[in-house]
Amino acid sequence: MKSILDKIFRKSDNVADIYKIRISNIEITEGYLEQDKDAKIEEYWIESIAVSEDAYWCVVGRRHGLFSLYKYNGQLVRLPARPPSQAVVDVVFKDKYLAISSPPYVSVYNMIDFYNPKTWQNIKLSQEGLRPTGGLDLSESLLVYGAISDQVVIIDLDFTKGLIEPKNIFRLQDFGGIKLIKVLQNKSILFCGPTKSVITDMNGNTLHEINIPSQAFCVKKDTLYIANEKELIVYDVLKRQKISNYNISYNVNSLDVYENIVFLADKDENKLILFDLNTSNELGILESGGYSVVKIASDGSIYTSFYDRQNKLYYLKKFETNLLDIYYPKDRQEAIIKNAKHIYKDFKKKLQLKDTESALLELKELETLISYPFKDTRDLIEKAKLELDQKRIELKFEYFKDKIANNNIDAKVFEELLEFGRLLDKSYQEEFEALKSMAMESLKSIVDKHLSIIETTLSKANITNQIQAESIEEIKKAREVFFTLPQEIQHEAFERLNKLIQRFIVNARLEKYKIIAESNYLKIGETNVAISDTKPKKLRWQLKIEDKVIIGQDVYSKISFEREDGILREPKRYNNYLSMEQTKHKPRWIGRYLSKLNGLFGHQSYGLDFTISFEDTPWFVENLELLSKILNEQSKYKEGIVIIEGDAGVGKNFLVEVYAALTKRPLFVIPCHSKMEKEDITFVYEYDPKVGTKRTKSNLIKALETPNAIIYFDEINTLPASLVKIFNQLFDYRRYMYLSYDSVVKAQEGVLLVGGMNPQNYLGVSELPQDIKSRAEVIYIDYPPFEDEKGFYYPDEALILKDYMVGLDAFMKEDFVYLWYEKINGIRLDKTINATETDIKNMFKIFDLLKIASRIRKAYRDYQSGQSDEAVDFVFSMRDTIRCARKLNDQDDVKKVVKSTVLPKISNLFERKTVESLIEEVG
Repeated sequence: MKSILDKIFRKSDNVADIYKIRISNIEITEGYLEQDKDAKIEEYWIESIAVSEDAYWCVVGRRHGLFSLYKYNGQLVRLPARPPSQAVVDVVFKDKYLAISSPPYVSVYNMIDFYNPKTWQNIKLSQEGLRPTGGLDLSESLLVYGAISDQVVIIDLDFTKGLIEPKNIFRLQDFGGIKLIKVLQNKSILFCGPTKSVITDMNGNTLHEINIPSQAFCVKKDTLYIANEKELIVYDVLKRQKISNYNISYNVNSLDVYENIVFLADKDENKLILFDLNTSNELGILESGGYSVVKIASDGSIYTSFYDRQNKLYYLKKFETNLLDIYYPKDRQEAIIKNAKHIYKDFKKKLQLKDTESALLELKELETLISYPFKDTRDLIEKAKLELDQKRIELKFEYFKDKIANNNIDAKVFEELLEFGRLLDKSYQEEFEALKSMAMESLKSIVDKHLSIIETTLSKANITNQIQAESIEEIKKAREVFFTLPQEIQHEAFERLNKLIQRFIVNARLEKYKIIAESNYLKIGETNVAISDTKPKKLRWQLKIEDKVIIGQDVYSKISFEREDGILREPKRYNNYLSMEQTKHKPRWIGRYLSKLNGLFGHQSYGLDFTISFEDTPWFVENLELLSKILNEQSKYKEGIVIIEGDAGVGKNFLVEVYAALTKRPLFVIPCHSKMEKEDITFVYEYDPKVGTKRTKSNLIKALETPNAIIYFDEINTLPASLVKIFNQLFDYRRYMYLSYDSVVKAQEGVLLVGGMNPQNYLGVSELPQDIKSRAEVIYIDYPPFEDEKGFYYPDEALILKDYMVGLDAFMKEDFVYLWYEKINGIRLDKTINATETDIKNMFKIFDLLKIASRIRKAYRDYQSGQSDEAVDFVFSMRDTIRCARKLNDQDDVKKVVKSTVLPKISNLFERKTVESLIEEVG
């Protein structure tokens, strides 16, 4: 015994025989510490050491925020979520918490499973202007730390909150830097600094001052130990009085106390001094430790630092001692260890009988073993803990396998599985990966099952849009289930679901929205529309003898031919002057001329007579069907007017023109404006130099007198208030209009009334008069759909533009749609379409063009409706997209083509720059 001590201790100068002390037979041997694999960690000095209350864990903090976590047996364990910092101010273990002050953070670990750091929950506290600088302590759930400018921050720890706010903040006046903080038993707080120590309440009110300068501090059971260059002082902080003081001659940087023995770490020398308070004697000096820091564990282990001056390295040292034997005599230790072995055997028997994870919580034997700080009992704890963990892992594997087998796995269970995997060591990884693969396959089978059900359901349904699809119960159920899946499965599941829905929507839209021509009617979508069979009205021509004219000595009469509706025509091949004799006996050519006029020009001419070309895209046919339904009702009930509302350039007029052409109805367009007067809609006055000014019927009157005519009031909401009343009778069931007090014109059989206007919430657009609103059926049409809320792109406007692209114009509508969905949306349909690289390239040109057009249209709509302050008055109509498509036959730069097409049309420089930016921003 003495030979060992002689090697370790250097005999004190003032102690004759250091072994004749009350703490007899002290044995100190160097303990085992696993080497830290961090590169050159010994280059950074040790700033702080903390040991858990049961001596199971030791945390060592070095400069630059490097941390090492050791078990009692010297095994190195990684500290989870190590806080980044430049320094370590203080480290404290208290109950279930580990707190670390490492500027700019204070990190707190909630040690959920005390023996498994992987389970420790970490939060970082960082308050603006409250950077930690020194001192740290925990008391139950209360955290106190020192900040810059001697501020004190008090926090209630609550790990259920994402952000923890300070409970109280106060400042110590004239303190000079907080070095130690200790929450006392009476809930007052002790603060130690270089010049003095103070005791305050929780609000910062000073209760007591200890005016003793110091270099090192230690608090044990409300007893304060202070060391400075001259003396070691023991102070009772509760009684607020000095207990004793001792002369010393060391430059102490750190100290710790084990019962009556004080361990002093010399600041400059590489040594650790042991001092006995009972005898006031120095016991000896440990030459191989003590540099800067020292911490004594409750099991008597010494943790300190050894400085290698030659290599300038700082080694962590652990020394085992028999100090524990002083308080636990050998016979008591043997009895405790014997009892611990009995408890361990009982634990093993019970462990084998547990078949659920919750049942493991009933095992209390391990808690009993933990209470004894002996190496033998700790070895039993380690074995019991290992066996318990193995049992828990086995049961957990069974639990997940059962979930997978019964298809009861969802996002919550899968996340639980992943968390379980994160806590496993490498020996279980292969088995875990196999289990994870099984779980993934089970999840995918759930997705496959729902998609199969949905596919069967959709094959029997007739959905043409996403809204209809989302109302189907099977799809609702699938989305609910998919939302419970893990993210990596969820994204793929929703993508497959949306593509499946789109595949059926594509086919359904192509099948439903088409036009079929029969002998006497059209089928537009699912609506039947009659084709007009109105024959032109027969109008007779007659000879009109005008004023007499004297030519030479003979009298002649000028003749012309007049139709019933007032149209005049002069003969071209014959002399239109007849002598008096010829007026009585008319030449034969006059009869022939009248017969020709009555044959070729004897029928009233209708409004606009033209041939129109259009692409029957699903979007266009859907709008045409909507218009047809309402016009069918108007024709049936002979009242009302349908008003088409839509953005400028969306094709409102074109929709009416196509309807008129398909149904073979005469179309009369009545342009409306704010300056319109009554005479503009009743009669037109013309000047004839022979007869002067004459009155003829207006285009509106002619239209009303034309059976089955369509009368289109363009920009109907611009009608002045003075004219609105005139149309009241025309737009309701009466179907007539006053021309004057004694003259009325009634709409002929089958006349249809249609109006068009821009959205009423647009800036500068007049609201539709209430009189017209009450008689109208308003429908809204938008630009062809492009991108939906699921990120799919519709081909409707592209179908129109493809007719202007060389190569694409040869594709049939269905083939182009299938190709679009395959190349643009990544949805392969049942039919394979052959296309050249040039065709696909041109398709993507159209796609890029429509992305730009869609962006500008949205900006236009947002500004016009007041949702954006970015001034955009330019309307990117379908005429503009057609012009751009034509140019793209010769150019590849879509943005350049769009700029050259639309920017010259914008006169306002600011708006032009805005639109140019919108074009450039499109990716």
